[in-house]
This record gives sequence, C-alpha cells and structure tokens, in this order.
Amino acid sequence: MEHLLRGTGREVGIGPVPEIRAYESKGVQLVGPLPADIQNYTVYVAGIVAGARSPDVSAAFIRFITSPAAKATFTATGVE
Repeated sequence: MEHLLRGTGREVGIGPVPEIRAYESKGVQLVGPLPADIQNYTVYVAGIVAGARSPDVSAAFIRFITSPAAKATFTATGVE
C-alpha cells in the first residue's frame, strides 16, 4: 500500500483486506475482494498447550476472541 501512496507508477495493489483498510484514511480505496476462484484464505486456530501454567487464562482468551463482540471487531476490520 505504501507504493500506491508514494505514486511510484502503481495504480492497483493487492493485499489483505485489513491492511488495505488501514490505508483508507490515507487515500487508498478498497474496491473489493479477489474472485473466489483465485482468493486465498488464512485459517486461524487456537488451542491450549498441554501442561500450560494458566490454562484457565488461555481458555478465557479463546472465549473472548470467539465471542460475538470480537467477531464484530474482526469483521469491521476486514477479517472474515
């Protein structure tokens, strides 16, 4: 996105939606996702390591990041 802002001859950039959205206030415009047949998706998983010193804290964090409130925050920043 920095190349687009610097005006180095690039008019189109491809990157993760959250990165593009981070540059919207600077003048970059998100026009849409890539078509599904060429789109890449990153899948995130969470787990607790066996023998963790604070499994309850880990479990609470996982509950938080999978809560409706966290999902709304992720969605607002472009993470599906």
